[in-house]
Amino acid sequence: MISHFPPVLPRLAQEQRQLFHAVLRQWLTAAPAPECDKLILARERHAPGQKCSMLTLVRSCFMQPALRADLPESLVHLLVQRQWLAPAQQRRAA
Repeated sequence: MISHFPPVLPRLAQEQRQLFHAVLRQWLTAAPAPECDKLILARERHAPGQKCSMLTLVRSCFMQPALRADLPESLVHLLVQRQWLAPAQQRRAA
């Protein structure tokens, strides 16, 4: 569990937030139930009892390699494919 959740993250540009939500909607329409369950479990693990946006959850896990495995692989793949993070952030998150 993260000691401080959500961690302090730099503010995203509006187009990055919009792209994230577009990708998340696309993923949710096609993701099998076990993949959706994995995302819900990640939220329960990292932000139990807290109000936490999916954007904050995914960004926090995406930026910390040890936590990235908690995210559904298909969602991570789609976010990388759609170039959600800037190249420097992708290298840091890998």
